[in-house]
Amino acid sequence: MGQDGEDTNTTRLDLSIADENGIWAVTLDGAFVSADDGGMAADVTVDVVKAVMAAMNAGETDWFASIKLDVMDRLVGYRAYSMEKDLDRIKTAETGLWTSLQFGYGDLINVMVAGSPTTPLTMDELYNPITANEGDFMVSAITNPINGLSVSATYVLKGDANDSGNDHGTDEFANGIIGGTANIDIGSLLGLDWNIGVSVSDKYDFGGKNNIFAAAFYTGFDILDFKVQYGLKSYDQYDDEHFFYAGIDFNVVEHLVLDIYGDAYDLSHADESWYLGGNVGYEVSGVTFKLGLEYGAGASYAYDDNYWNDGEQSGKGLWIVPSISVKF
Repeated sequence: MGQDGEDTNTTRLDLSIADENGIWAVTLDGAFVSADDGGMAADVTVDVVKAVMAAMNAGETDWFASIKLDVMDRLVGYRAYSMEKDLDRIKTAETGLWTSLQFGYGDLINVMVAGSPTTPLTMDELYNPITANEGDFMVSAITNPINGLSVSATYVLKGDANDSGNDHGTDEFANGIIGGTANIDIGSLLGLDWNIGVSVSDKYDFGGKNNIFAAAFYTGFDILDFKVQYGLKSYDQYDDEHFFYAGIDFNVVEHLVLDIYGDAYDLSHADESWYLGGNVGYEVSGVTFKLGLEYGAGASYAYDDNYWNDGEQSGKGLWIVPSISVKF
């Protein structure tokens, strides 16, 4: 699993070690079977405010200010709601060395300011390219002013176009992306016993002059959770794309995994871009055994990293995917 939940590699290790007071944390993650270099990434986070408060025996505080160092990693802007196929995601340009400052107050406000210098790859670094980076800068913030309402905004100086939902019109780097998301959990706002909410997101790619808008509706009861989403990709030099997704998670038996999903990458070319799939599995003692089945007319939704592209099909056909995940 990738940093923000996207299936990006075949086999991964995610390991996090932290002290019980939340002062420091170290995370390791990497791919053992990957189309990339297979390298490990490491992040170190230190909350300066909590460290000082602990040293002074001043008790607890809702204020925080953390310094984070990232190696072989990229950063993702805060998201009030994560849209399907990352239509809301804003991601930095390339894997490299990052320094970020995160500060805020409880759940009310969280701000991140991060940067990495341009460090070109040299011949001596070809087999250890941890210092190679395109160079980028990101500012992101998220606020939860009341229970049930969340709003986020992000700007990145360069940004990765392909990993931010674009599949047309921008080559490699976006030369700037700005966007935001809002989530309104109506169930929490009204104190309902069941879940219901709406979310919207919008972002603009300065390099390709492309805009991506998405809206989602979700609801849930004791036995199932339902979600539907629409996404509009408006391109400067290409036809618009109309993404659609619908999914149901069934909660009929404790520890049973059962869900179905489907629709189309582009409703304008639904006959070439539709997909339909589902998962069945069971969790026992922290181990989840799962079998996924899916058919994609143009590309797989769950198992293909590439977004469907008219004329450039990737990953189409029947997928049968067994998996085992372990949490401890």
